[in-house]
Amino acid sequence: MRANLPGTALFTAAIVLVGLLAASPANSVTVVLNTAATAAFAGAPVVNGFNTCLRDNTTGNLLQWSSTTGAYQFTRCSDGFTVTGTGVAKLVNGIRTLTDFKTDRRLSAGFNTGQLTGNATIYLKVAQGVWQSFQIVDTNPQAICSCAH
Repeated sequence: MRANLPGTALFTAAIVLVGLLAASPANSVTVVLNTAATAAFAGAPVVNGFNTCLRDNTTGNLLQWSSTTGAYQFTRCSDGFTVTGTGVAKLVNGIRTLTDFKTDRRLSAGFNTGQLTGNATIYLKVAQGVWQSFQIVDTNPQAICSCAH
């Protein structure tokens, strides 16, 4: 994940532990990060445990995941709709991948750690035989991993 953090930046993130806590305003934490310049978080963990982020060039939709645990969160930025889960995370030749194939979803993502770019395809089952698809194309190595843009 990467972010531009001039001066002091304030982030509020809901703590989501699958099966342990429900995400709510009561389960949130505020973290203040101080930096003097642009920070690239391609390998550094963040508050919510995700260290990889794809932000779509057009919609701003996000796919964030942990390259160690495979935990992920997809966020449709237009309305805040989210899907969380745990897939299989791998690193091969500098490409981080995430896959998750369950009865209600199909997810495949790749992130080039050298270029800080990547893409993902997500299919969500909305009814029997009906799937909604989301495509994320991230070609901006300086993209900020946030819907607020």
